[in-house]
Amino acid sequence: MTSLLRVVAASYSAPVFSGLVGAKLQSARAVKLPCVRYFRTQQALARCASPGVPYKQLTVGVPKEVFENERRVALSPAGVQALIKQGFNVVVESGAGDSSKFHDEMYVQAGAAIRDAKEVLASDVLVKVGRLDARCSSEP
Repeated sequence: MTSLLRVVAASYSAPVFSGLVGAKLQSARAVKLPCVRYFRTQQALARCASPGVPYKQLTVGVPKEVFENERRVALSPAGVQALIKQGFNVVVESGAGDSSKFHDEMYVQAGAAIRDAKEVLASDVLVKVGRLDARCSSEP
């Protein structure tokens, strides 16, 4: 508490605090203190937080867009390459980028695997442009 008062007194130039400034306060200005606060909830969350799933175990799926006149694809080969560099596994449905002029060979060169729709839809994360259609739902 006294160190907090010293910092407050040192940061103000008001005449009220001018009598409080001493040799110790002058040296306190030279010392940089870390300004990190930890609340009880942050400490509790840090104790029980699980490490999560490593990127190497996650598969990102890029299904083909099936809506009429939809020419976009969710990930370009450059986006696939960026995900591969981060450690993700990327699976692209065969022909997903054809309407966007991204052929399957471009995705393979970027590091993705070309699979059928069933394998793509079984991946951990799906990336689509439009909303999910009937073939993406798990209900019969």
